[in-house]
Order: sequence, then C-alpha cells, then structure tokens
Amino acid sequence: GVVTVADSSLIATAATYSVTVKATSGDASFTSKLFSIDVKDTITPPATPGVRNDFDGDGKADILFRDNSNHNALFWKADGINLINPATQQFTIGNVGSSSWSLVGSGDFNGDKKSDVLWRNTDGSIAVWIGNGVNTFSQGAVIGNLAGTTFQVAGTGDFNGDLRDDILFKDATGAVAVWLTGSTGLSLASTGIIGSVGVGGWQVAGVADFTGDSKADILWRDTASGAIAVWQGNGTSAVTQTGVVGALLDPTWKIEGVDNFSGDSRSDILWRNTTDGTIAIWQGNGLAAITQTGIIGTVGGGAAGAAWDIAGSGNYNGDATADILFRNGNNVATWLTNGSLNSFAQGELIGTANSAWTISAPTI
Repeated sequence: GVVTVADSSLIATAATYSVTVKATSGDASFTSKLFSIDVKDTITPPATPGVRNDFDGDGKADILFRDNSNHNALFWKADGINLINPATQQFTIGNVGSSSWSLVGSGDFNGDKKSDVLWRNTDGSIAVWIGNGVNTFSQGAVIGNLAGTTFQVAGTGDFNGDLRDDILFKDATGAVAVWLTGSTGLSLASTGIIGSVGVGGWQVAGVADFTGDSKADILWRDTASGAIAVWQGNGTSAVTQTGVVGALLDPTWKIEGVDNFSGDSRSDILWRNTTDGTIAIWQGNGLAAITQTGIIGTVGGGAAGAAWDIAGSGNYNGDATADILFRNGNNVATWLTNGSLNSFAQGELIGTANSAWTISAPTI
C-alpha cells in the first residue's frame, strides 16, 4: 500500500522514521502495525533566474526610465496591457546626480530576482545600483573602470549560469570581454576576453539564452553580408561553440530585440521593417539554422508608422512568453504575444510618459 504523510515538515530531513498504522474501520481484527520508512534525501527544486527587468520581484517585467531633467531613475510597475496608475505603479529608485552618468543597462547582478541598474560615467567608471523593489536602491558601488580603453557596454546576461547577470563589452578592435559579477553584485568575480570579431561589420545584436542551457549567448549581425550568428556563452572562457543561424542583408530590416517570444525556453529574434512597419519573429534554434519565422503584425508604414518605435521587450503579464513595448512620443503601449509566429494576442496603450524620460532597454 501507500503511506501518505499530510504534513511534509515531518519528514523534512533524511532519516529513518517509524510510522504506526491503525485501523479506523473495516477489519476489526487488525489493531496496529509498526513500519519503518527510510527517507534517503529530500528534493529541492532547482533554482531559477528572475524575470528580466523585474524591479519589484513580482514575476512581471517593468519599464525602466531615466528622467533627463533631474537625473532620477524610475520605473513603471507593468501589468500586461492594463493602464499604468502613476499614484500606485510609478516608483523613483534614486538620483544619479549629473549627466556624466549614463544608464547603460539593467540586470539581476546579485541574484535576488529583483533587477538592478548599471551605470557608466564619462571617466570610465562602471557602477551598479542594487534594486530594492519599490523603494530607493539599497546599495551602490563602482565595480570597475574602463578609462583609457574603447570598450563599450554591449549587454548584460548570465554568462556562467550562476543566476547572477554579468556584463558584456566590445571594443573598437573587435575584442569581446565579459565581467562576471560577485555574490553581492557590487564587485567582480573575474573578467576575461572571450573572443574577437576584428574590425569590420560584425555588431552585437543582443544577449540572451539561445541554446537553452541557462547561460547567456551573444547574437551578432554582419552589416556587410547580412549574416546572423550566435556565440554560445561560457563564462569568461574563450568562445568555442558558434553558428551562423541565418542571413538578412536588407538594411530596412532592423533587429529590435531578443527574447523568448515562443515560450520554448530559447530566445528568439524580433525584427521590424523600417519602411512598412512589419514586425517579424525568427524562432531561435540554438546554433543551428533558423527554420521557423513569421510576421506577427504591422505598426503603420512610412512616416506615420515610424512614429511608433519598439522600445523594448519583456514578460509584462507574467505568462510564458515575452511581449513587445512601443513608444510614440509620450505614449507607451504593449503588445502581448501568445507564442505564435503569425499573430499577437492583444495590444493597448498603457500610459503617458514625460517627454524628458528615456526608456532604458537592453543594448542592441
């Protein structure tokens, strides 16, 4: 038979337990019997990363702004296609003090499933603010300096699979480097050059997990040939696994983001045609050639369509697929995706942002 323990805390650790079974009805001749249950180990579910750009830890991506009029960093607590209420869903997380600091990215640098803010100063300093939910940031520190180099922040992602985001850089010679963050997010664990693309047309087009191994990879686009390639991330070690996944030379097609739009645990590529406003997705296939593509919609065309810019992507409603963020002047809208390569689920205006506010999105 099967013995079910209703209170799992009674067998929370590995040990041998004694269980007495007594009859409460049925065979009156059966009184009780003593059994020994040997619990070899307890099962702990594997740790999982937080949602990208989730500043309050509710499992939904939020929208990060920099207010260029007063140097505040703030975010909107997003909720799918629902209208933002500034009184209850808008939070200032800190003031950086001057225009010498540029907001260059975000990521969960300390592994607490709340996004943090990445800054770069004109003097080369790289700094992190540790997010504190809807409150002002709790800690901040300069974690390194790139003065005297041409290295630029090219993206953030978890390159070594430790559930903390790291920082990707590329310099003018084509050298590509990774900084791995330490346990608190306010220091570096290690750094390394992971490869080089030389001087030419290869540009970083995004950082995301294309192979499904829970490590960030790098998406490249060669402006000369149109080739699209993926480098499989491996911490600060030299990249050895790469693949050309497709090609699109037409310059009217722009890569606007990388995210998991299909819900299959591997990131995909978001495209927009700058001439007619067509929005398309290439479904990621690791290092292999992409075979599944589709057009999910169109945002106008020509001058009218161009007024709506793709401002980012993220899981704004907490389901299994990433959604798309748009901005037209002060208006901000979201499209909710449904895993399809042929359509999107819903789209709505969600709020009006001050004209001095710049949306911070992953570096493309």
